[in-house]
Amino acid sequence: VYHGLLDHDALFELYKKADLLLNVRLTQSMNTAYLFPSKFLEYLAVGKPVLSTCVAHIEEVYGDYCYLLREETASALAERILEIMRIPTTERHKLGVAARQYMLSNRTWDAQGRRIKDYILSCC
Repeated sequence: VYHGLLDHDALFELYKKADLLLNVRLTQSMNTAYLFPSKFLEYLAVGKPVLSTCVAHIEEVYGDYCYLLREETASALAERILEIMRIPTTERHKLGVAARQYMLSNRTWDAQGRRIKDYILSCC
C-alpha cells in the first residue's frame, strides 16, 4: 500500500506497524561505488528488523544487525522475506533491538563527532 508523502510522526507510526523494513537497492547491475542509502541508518535506529541488499559497506559494518539479500532478483527477495518470516518473532525482535542499540551507541551525532575529532587529532 502506498501511503503517500508522510510527515515524520506519521512515518514513525507506520514503522511501528511493520514486521520487516526493506532497504533494497540494485548494486550489481549499476555502479553504486558512491551510493549509501542513508534511510538504512534510520531503519536500523527504529529497532525493527531490516532486510538489505549489500550496497556499499552494509555487509561489512552492519551485517550483524540486519538480514542480507545477496541475490538481487524478485524471486530471491520473495524467498528471503519468507525465510525471515519463519524466524521466531522474538528472535527477529532481538535483532531489531540490537541494531537500535548499536546505532544509539555508535552512530549518533555525538558518537560520530568523537570519531571525527579522534581522526583529526591522530593526523595532527
